[in-house]
Amino acid sequence: MAKRATPRPFDATVKSVIDLDPVALARLAGWNASRLTVLNSDLATKLAADRLFRLEDQNRILDFEAQAQPDPSLPKRLLAYTAVGELKYDLPVAGIALLLCKEADCPAMSGLYQTDTVRFAFQVIRLWELSPDVFFTPKPTLLPLAPLSGVSEAELPSLIQRMTRAISAAFEPSIQRRLWANAHVLMGLRFKTDLTDTLLDGVFQMLDLSTSTTYQQILARGTAKGIAIGEIKEARRLLVLVGSKRFGEPDARTRRAIGRIDAPQRLEALATRIFEVESWRELLAG
Repeated sequence: MAKRATPRPFDATVKSVIDLDPVALARLAGWNASRLTVLNSDLATKLAADRLFRLEDQNRILDFEAQAQPDPSLPKRLLAYTAVGELKYDLPVAGIALLLCKEADCPAMSGLYQTDTVRFAFQVIRLWELSPDVFFTPKPTLLPLAPLSGVSEAELPSLIQRMTRAISAAFEPSIQRRLWANAHVLMGLRFKTDLTDTLLDGVFQMLDLSTSTTYQQILARGTAKGIAIGEIKEARRLLVLVGSKRFGEPDARTRRAIGRIDAPQRLEALATRIFEVESWRELLAG
């Protein structure tokens, strides 16, 4: 069996944003959607689209492919997903390239793939060309993408304040935590970690995500030489604390597995994935 491509670091986060409200993403792309059905994205042994949605009121499928790096082969893959998707579901498929940052742009992202025998058009959404205002809807589920829109570093603090008000007013705490965890990961595509940590520290403490300044320092120092054993233990303790609020108290086997983790980088990776998975087992398997 062919080996599947390794998931990219931001994949789970983007899919988490999309899955919360795919109708909102379809509307962002200019489609007048009211109801969508999630389809199986595995089209063939070697083909797996990011996300396929059926526009129920238009009998059409939307294929969203998120990119954070330049990929000249994306138009060919979109063409393949479109052809196989139409064959599998017997519906027209619209390919949409969702470019998360300027680094993902390249000449191939022209919206048209053409050879002597093929002419294939696809839609391109460049988030940095959008106004952040488009994400402030009555149900602002796509707000984690707002920091990737047309905002400068100087405008970021006011945007975070605006996002805080909108998210707090629209969602219960569990959804707020998911949105902010996604926003934190995606902001790393554009802004330095120390800036995003500083701007989001107050939000995280308000939501009890246990990402206080002390915890951030523990994770940051995890990549430095000579990290103290006590700090690793504290990072483990905080991982269990945050994870328990998400998954419930870990069983003895899970606690032993966490207790065997001595690599600071591994603890940091687990902490950043907590809101991208659904269980202790899935977290530790990643």
